[in-house]
Amino acid sequence: MFTKDKLEEYLERCLKTGADFAELFIEKRINTNYKYIDSKLDDIIDSSDYVICIRIDLGNNIVYGAVNVMDNDCIISKIDELIKYFDSDVKIKKVNLKEEKIPLVNDISIWPKDMEEEKKIGILHDIDSLTRSKDERIEQVNITLSENDSDVIIANSLGKYVNDHRLRLSIYTSLTVSYNDKKKNMIGSYGGSFGYEGLINFDFNSYVDNLVEKAIKKLDAIPCPGGEMPVVLGNGFCGTIMHEAVGHTLEATAVSIGESIMCGKLGHKVASSKLTLVDDGTIKNAWGSSNVDDEGNLTNRNILIDKGVITNYLVDYLNERKMNMVSNGCGRRESYLYAPTSRMSNTFIVNGNDKIDDMIKSIDYGLLVRNINGGTVKPETGDFNFNATSCALIRNGEIAEEVDDAILIGNALDIVKSISMVSDNMTLSTGYCGSLSGSVPVTVGEPYIKVDKIIVGGSDV
Repeated sequence: MFTKDKLEEYLERCLKTGADFAELFIEKRINTNYKYIDSKLDDIIDSSDYVICIRIDLGNNIVYGAVNVMDNDCIISKIDELIKYFDSDVKIKKVNLKEEKIPLVNDISIWPKDMEEEKKIGILHDIDSLTRSKDERIEQVNITLSENDSDVIIANSLGKYVNDHRLRLSIYTSLTVSYNDKKKNMIGSYGGSFGYEGLINFDFNSYVDNLVEKAIKKLDAIPCPGGEMPVVLGNGFCGTIMHEAVGHTLEATAVSIGESIMCGKLGHKVASSKLTLVDDGTIKNAWGSSNVDDEGNLTNRNILIDKGVITNYLVDYLNERKMNMVSNGCGRRESYLYAPTSRMSNTFIVNGNDKIDDMIKSIDYGLLVRNINGGTVKPETGDFNFNATSCALIRNGEIAEEVDDAILIGNALDIVKSISMVSDNMTLSTGYCGSLSGSVPVTVGEPYIKVDKIIVGGSDV
């Protein structure tokens, strides 16, 4: 329906009252969730959208609207409604779109339409059976398979014009174990910007072993003591602490308006030389990767902190003008309900050379955290708290008693200065991040790291 000429016509109409910039984001999305509960298929939930989103900027003034009826008169009416916010009358600016051929970050071979439904359900059945076979104390297993399939067109008044077909698949597992009237839960997820080949070829045995092991250990947990102590943070999901406590403070969303503790620190050493932090939207088939961002720009590997020195911020198109920096492929949005802004994609600490055993041996009394299940940070102060959900005490250089969930409390600038050891086993874990432009798929990651001191809010009080 949307020819190049028609898109140019819409964009020129957006500009006719003097706007600096106009953008069209057209998305046709199909989401399907398969829910597998109590060893059987419980439900299949489908949803779909077909929407054109219109964003118009004049200076720092932005208007945004969406139309879910693909009718020319409706679209024109919405544009006319939006441009009323700008009252200057100028000569219509010409827009010349040039379609860009984008390199494929994500290589997809088996799309959802190519996979029989019985085989999709079979994947869920196999994961369920495999999980239940691991231990007789497993009481309940709930699994969700999600397909997010979308076709996107992005066109703007600068002449950008791209088409992108996107697919993300994920498995979410919730596990309950019970023994002697004690019940414990553990959750895990795996996903990527791949087709069904990414699930067919995945080693679910290791995924399940890791999940079950963490859940079973929680059955023997004692209350976690509190206080300030050294902490060893595990790989994968423990990268949440860097995503939340540090990554958000480096997004232009906060930096451009002076509401980040990292404002004005570009080129400054703020962290341990052991820390190199990267946000990379170009990792092949990773959960947070995209061929282009939601403003049509190629995604990038952005080194944010290099050996303790801040070397970059995450900058979207709107904030590049405020900050006099070039946008670097991080303009993201959940859906048509949100205008894009600067967001992380795949954010991780780069491997170091230290060994996990040496980290443990270096601690007389502290905490080992294997998993972090969410948390919050205030970018303007850097203060954070996180939920640590698989923990053990470290005594005299050895892993000791398993302990209940704990809260990690601290400040972003303090923690990055306190990283004293970084191992060589970085892994990525899938999740979602909520911010101004909605909830977007991200991966977090790190190798094992030792932080010399964090306040632990324990469960012994």
